[in-house]
Amino acid sequence: MREILSKIGVSIFTLVFGGFLGFYINRIQDSYANQIRHLDVVTSSYSLVSRPDIVGENLEILFNTKPIDELRRVFIDIYNRTDQDFENVPVYIELAPHEDNDFKIVRTEVAGAHNIPETITPIPNVSAPNNRRASRLGYTIATANRSPNVPILTASLLIIGKVTPDVHIETQKKGIQLGTPLLSLPVEKKWWQTEFFMVLIFIVALMLYFLVIPIVVRLTNKIFAETIKKNKKKKRADILQMFSEKGVTVTPEIEQIVEDAFYFQEKKSWEQTPKIMRFYLGLNEPKQ
Repeated sequence: MREILSKIGVSIFTLVFGGFLGFYINRIQDSYANQIRHLDVVTSSYSLVSRPDIVGENLEILFNTKPIDELRRVFIDIYNRTDQDFENVPVYIELAPHEDNDFKIVRTEVAGAHNIPETITPIPNVSAPNNRRASRLGYTIATANRSPNVPILTASLLIIGKVTPDVHIETQKKGIQLGTPLLSLPVEKKWWQTEFFMVLIFIVALMLYFLVIPIVVRLTNKIFAETIKKNKKKKRADILQMFSEKGVTVTPEIEQIVEDAFYFQEKKSWEQTPKIMRFYLGLNEPKQ
C-alpha cells in the first residue's frame, strides 16, 4: 500500500511541477519574444564632383546637360545584429534638406544581403513626408537574417546638392526599431531566462523531493514517535501512581490491564486516522 501511495505522490508531484515549469517557461518565452529588437543603421556620404570657385572664370559642371554645383553619394546600410531572423520588414527612408539646402535624388540603387537586388521590393504609393521639400522612399526586405557583418539592406543614393541631406529611417514592423549601432545593442537573455536555469530548477526540485523531503519526513516522524512514546510512558506512570495513592498494590496483572487499555486506545486512534496521513506520518499499526 505504501509503495502505491508513493507512486501516486511522485506522479502528482511530477504533474504539478511540470505544469508549473511549463507555465514559467511560456511566460518567459512570451516576455522575451515581445522585447523590441534594434537594427543597426549606418549612413555615410561623400562628394563625387564639386564646382570650384575660380576668380575671373566661369566653370560649369553638367549632369545630363544641366549645370550643377555638386554631386554627392549617400550610403545607407542596415544590419540585423540581434538574436532573431525576420521576414518582410518594411523600411522607409526619408531625406530632408539640411539647413534649407535643397537637394535632388537623381539615382537610387538598393540591394539586400550580399548585394542581391531581388530580396528588396519597392513599396508603392509611399505616403508623402510632412516636409514638402523632403523625399521619402519605401522598401520591403524579404529576408532579414541576422549577421554582424553582412547588411540586410544597402542603399546608394546619387544626390545633387551642396550639403548632404538629413537621413531618417524607420520601420513599421512590430517588435523592431532602427537606430545607430550604439543604441542597437544585441538583446541578451537574463540569467533567469536561460535554459540552464530551467534545468537547474528541475534538478533542485527533484533533489528536494527525493532527498531532502524524505529526510525531513523521517526526522519529523522520529520526533513524533519519540514524543508519543514519552507521553505514553508518562501517562502510564501517572495511572500507576494514582493506583498507589489509592492504596492499591500495583501488581503485574494491573500493569498488564493498563498496558491493554493503552493498546486499545492507540489502535482505535490509529484506525480513525486516514490512510494517507498514516503514510506521511509514518504511523504503524500498534502492536500489543
